[in-house]
Amino acid sequence: MKYLIQLLLIFLPLSLCYAEFDVPHVIVFGTAETEMTPDELHWNISIKSLGATVADVSKTHSDNVLNVLSYLETSGLTSDNVKTSRMQLKENIIYRNKSRVREGYFAFTSINFKTTEFHDYMKHWEQLANFDNLTINSVAFALSNRLAIQDKTRIGAVKNAHEKAVSLAGALGAQVLEPLSIEEIDSFSGAPRSAVLSMEAAGARDKGRSISPGQETVRARVKIVFRIFSK
Repeated sequence: MKYLIQLLLIFLPLSLCYAEFDVPHVIVFGTAETEMTPDELHWNISIKSLGATVADVSKTHSDNVLNVLSYLETSGLTSDNVKTSRMQLKENIIYRNKSRVREGYFAFTSINFKTTEFHDYMKHWEQLANFDNLTINSVAFALSNRLAIQDKTRIGAVKNAHEKAVSLAGALGAQVLEPLSIEEIDSFSGAPRSAVLSMEAAGARDKGRSISPGQETVRARVKIVFRIFSK
């Protein structure tokens, strides 16, 4: 009896999932993929300045950040493509002899910007490497119209689901009518692919060569319940 109750508890939620559809129906999953060539490079760099006093750190850091922003401006990047964030001015705490010790102060600023001319990547890489206290954290390929591509791919997944429903119902001599529910199961694109390693390798071989963005795949998957009618 105990095992019977456990089985009922397991299958009861499943039966409730389909109880809301009290008409003949078919459940299908639709998938679609869209492959596009990335058209942007997203850069993330940071500047961290150290000093003995708050005044010294503040002045040095402001100059360092201004120099980088000025370089990006002279490189043709507009303010829409450059964003500063995570600005900090704190005590510089280090661990020495198992104790926390304050050793001056530090200031930190993160800068994100995007470029569309891939052949300029090595110029930016080499120029940024000349600035004091600067770190290039990541450079990744991206799609400028990602949302539009995702919307288009979702529509493709819905059409694919409808085609499956028509095929399945047709095999039984039934007709597909209106959808009873539509659920998006998954819609995503692959994780941004870092270009840093490619940049370093290309720079070592031939500084004039461009990096290759390849193809990025955007995927979508939906679950649709269609009402069916048997002739």
